[in-house]
Amino acid sequence: MSSARNYGRAHKAGQAMVESILVLFFLFLAFYTVFQFADNFRAKLLVDYAASRVARARTVGMNDYMLEKTADIATMAAAGECYTKTDSGKRPSARGLISRSGDYLACEYGAQARQVLDFELWRNGKTQTVCPLAGSKLTAHVIQLRPQFFDLGSYLSGTPPMEKDDAPHARIEGEYSIEAHYPDWIE
Repeated sequence: MSSARNYGRAHKAGQAMVESILVLFFLFLAFYTVFQFADNFRAKLLVDYAASRVARARTVGMNDYMLEKTADIATMAAAGECYTKTDSGKRPSARGLISRSGDYLACEYGAQARQVLDFELWRNGKTQTVCPLAGSKLTAHVIQLRPQFFDLGSYLSGTPPMEKDDAPHARIEGEYSIEAHYPDWIE
């Protein structure tokens, strides 16, 4: 009779372990879903802000290269890993990054700019700027391709996780419109 009791206890302990694993899996999934949504929402706010900065920069007559750099600086908080290093070989602090943003905007070509500031999502055209020059209303579009942290589809299909650059991306778009007075005084 005692062996039957021990079997029942062991069976219940195994059942509790399986139930705990299932609950933990769904909690983990819920956490990552909320984390991914929050990160994309933050990126959307920054891309909208970048679109407003790009539109303002175009209204004072800045060229396309300056518009790209303006969008880069505006999305710096959500641009991923910083590749820039200081003279001591460490990554600059937040204050150091902000102090370098003026030097970044002053750079005349890409190689020089990348030495001043360089972020993960600024590479390979992952932040794009479109600001057409037609009409009395100027509309700026800023698009950022953001890698997703957790690709549930690859895990469910049984394919191995991809490298960071090949991972699926969310397309975050921002748009801002402003009156275009620059043709009156530029031309």
